[in-house]
Amino acid sequence: MLSELLAKGSNGTGALNEGGFWHFIAAVAQGRGITENLHAAGLEAVNEVPQSPVSTFNSRQHRAYHIRLLAQLILGLGASPDHVSVLPSNFNHGAVVADLLQMLEGPGGMGEAAPQMLYSNRQAATALIRYARQRLVGTVLWRIGHTGKTQDAVWRDLMGDDAEKTRLDRWLKALGGRRGEFGRSALVAGQAGDLSSPYAASNEELAEVVELANSGPGKPRAKSSRK
Repeated sequence: MLSELLAKGSNGTGALNEGGFWHFIAAVAQGRGITENLHAAGLEAVNEVPQSPVSTFNSRQHRAYHIRLLAQLILGLGASPDHVSVLPSNFNHGAVVADLLQMLEGPGGMGEAAPQMLYSNRQAATALIRYARQRLVGTVLWRIGHTGKTQDAVWRDLMGDDAEKTRLDRWLKALGGRRGEFGRSALVAGQAGDLSSPYAASNEELAEVVELANSGPGKPRAKSSRK
């Protein structure tokens, strides 16, 4: 059934048939049990759209609904305690979702960065590093909430020899600190034992994320060979 719907969504030519494509998406979402979450996420985004400028308010609400719905859909198609991921293994869905959500920020709810990672290789590389660091910070906070260990202890366990405290402090500050919305949500997810959280991951699962986070500006200092 899904293959037939997907064929209708592409018209068999590679061109997108918008109506057919969304029928396919609806069927996948229903099969994953995430349809209600999609609509709820879209409505939440609509409610957060700034009123000003009034002349574009309705179009920005429409845009916000679909961007947030798409982000939630991509998250729902990834791995969860009840489902395996249906996304390609080399598709970094977390980074794409982070970029989509960024498109809802900034003045008027029209995005903080341009171009977005989907339109620029350079911006994509920067966004991937930023997302990797965000995921590591979220993982640290999730584990603090889940285990009750100190921040330093969790960071050392995660990063090993690369556990420079100043880097964690800097990344955490950029995300609003432990009392910011991001920090609070990651801590609460850990306290609740929410295993569906993207931050409930093992060190082994995060190996590539750590490597990516350690690249780019602010990477770990090379250790001196002097005795």
